[in-house]
Amino acid sequence: MQGRLTAYLALPVSWVAASDVASGSIAALDRGIPGARYWLTGRPEDEISTAAGCNLACEIAGVEYRVEDLDHRTAPRAELDAFGPTLYAIAEAAANDVRPIRVGENPTHRQLGYDPMSLDDGLGLLIPWLSGLDRL
Repeated sequence: MQGRLTAYLALPVSWVAASDVASGSIAALDRGIPGARYWLTGRPEDEISTAAGCNLACEIAGVEYRVEDLDHRTAPRAELDAFGPTLYAIAEAAANDVRPIRVGENPTHRQLGYDPMSLDDGLGLLIPWLSGLDRL
């Protein structure tokens, strides 16, 4: 929101509030199965790119700045090199993943009662907090 990030490699990101991860971790301790693994991710319908997440935060905060999504297939090589081979490979794999979003498929929801807040609700908490710290 301060204009430091101008562009980011387009790939889906599961946005999740820290408080949801904390409550999910406590639920795993209280109700989980020893040795089981749980997915403390955001809601599938809120999975968007880093640039889109930043732009949504800017919009909610009333900040005009925007971040550009870089498509790994069409962006200039010099811009892509800044992200390194690992992030490039993740973007390439994500672009080839055509599985539909399956809301409620995450077994953590069912097993732990894990219900993360929406991205909009999370940003609604984040923006005033950042504002109070003079970070906008």
